[in-house]
Amino acid sequence: MVKGKFDSKVESFAQLTADNRLKIWDVATASASADYTPEGKLASELTALAWGLGATPSSGSKKKKSKRAAEVVAVGTVRGDVLLWDCARNEVQATLGGEGTEQTSRVNDLAFSASGSELFVCTSDGAVTCWHVASGVVSWRLQTGKASPHRDAGGDLLVTGATTIKVWDLATR
Repeated sequence: MVKGKFDSKVESFAQLTADNRLKIWDVATASASADYTPEGKLASELTALAWGLGATPSSGSKKKKSKRAAEVVAVGTVRGDVLLWDCARNEVQATLGGEGTEQTSRVNDLAFSASGSELFVCTSDGAVTCWHVASGVVSWRLQTGKASPHRDAGGDLLVTGATTIKVWDLATR
């Protein structure tokens, strides 16, 4: 199954292809601006994606200036990895979760906080993990049942839904 989402400005479209590639499309020109296939230890079935605005963990190099300098696409895998694709650099800047962490189950859905500083990851083990994107550290983890995360426009609430819908106050969880 092919999955995809537009960025907030509907200028770009991120697509997970049937052959496990991430393609970023420029909507105005209908051409691919990036095409990435995970290899080596990152090779895995791609399962979910989300657009966000925010800093990825520092790689130690200077950031390339671009109209998309803050755009990031988070891509989940069946192994629990989340790849953070930097649209300005056209490369994976960081990996969250996966082997060696408490997040090793299939990523079912992803959502960035309104500020882009946090990433909510729903996995097939029924957990929602909140990652601090810039540091790559888990902020908190909740057992919710098999659910998908969605944040409110103000950023104060997280809604998870599967067979039931639950609204979480992010200040108190």
